[in-house]
Amino acid sequence: MIEKRDPLSSCVGGNAAFSSNGRYRYWLERRWDEARPRFTYILLNPSKAGATDNGDRTVPKLVTMTTANGGGGFELVNLFATMDTHQVGLHLPDAVGESPCSNDAWIVKAAQRSSTLVVVWGDGNADDVASRGRRAAVRQRVQEVWPLLRHRHLWCFRTIKSGAPGHPGRMRNEAGLVRYLPRDGYP
Repeated sequence: MIEKRDPLSSCVGGNAAFSSNGRYRYWLERRWDEARPRFTYILLNPSKAGATDNGDRTVPKLVTMTTANGGGGFELVNLFATMDTHQVGLHLPDAVGESPCSNDAWIVKAAQRSSTLVVVWGDGNADDVASRGRRAAVRQRVQEVWPLLRHRHLWCFRTIKSGAPGHPGRMRNEAGLVRYLPRDGYP
């Protein structure tokens, strides 16, 4: 079966970094206006989006939301590097990437370059039979990454009930950025 690809708009440039085996995506970039600020997003895990195409609705939605908030591009990294659109394997030991250090290095580099660091990882889809332990794995991964981020000014679009920063897929396109301040023992 041939996989349908969603190419980038002609006015949007892109780049991406994958593992040599293509199983992990460590970094994704979209840019369309060099005169405007570039945001950095930290999401949960990658879709199949690449340098020249979109893998799902999240990346195009981030283009719209970034523009609505005055940005002209973004870098995107993830807590987990495995491309798992349905999040069924996030609880597996190798979901973070070829090694935790390799994925963390991409997160640190992107955060250091960022003037607007936006956390939007949510807390994963609800646990189900196919992915027992997903929420616990997400919480553990957040705790591992948190020391790399906690001294930065963090932004989000909203905080969800668990205390996690909400995922953009469940928000209005024109949602505004607000400071992310962890609460209720999160992370």
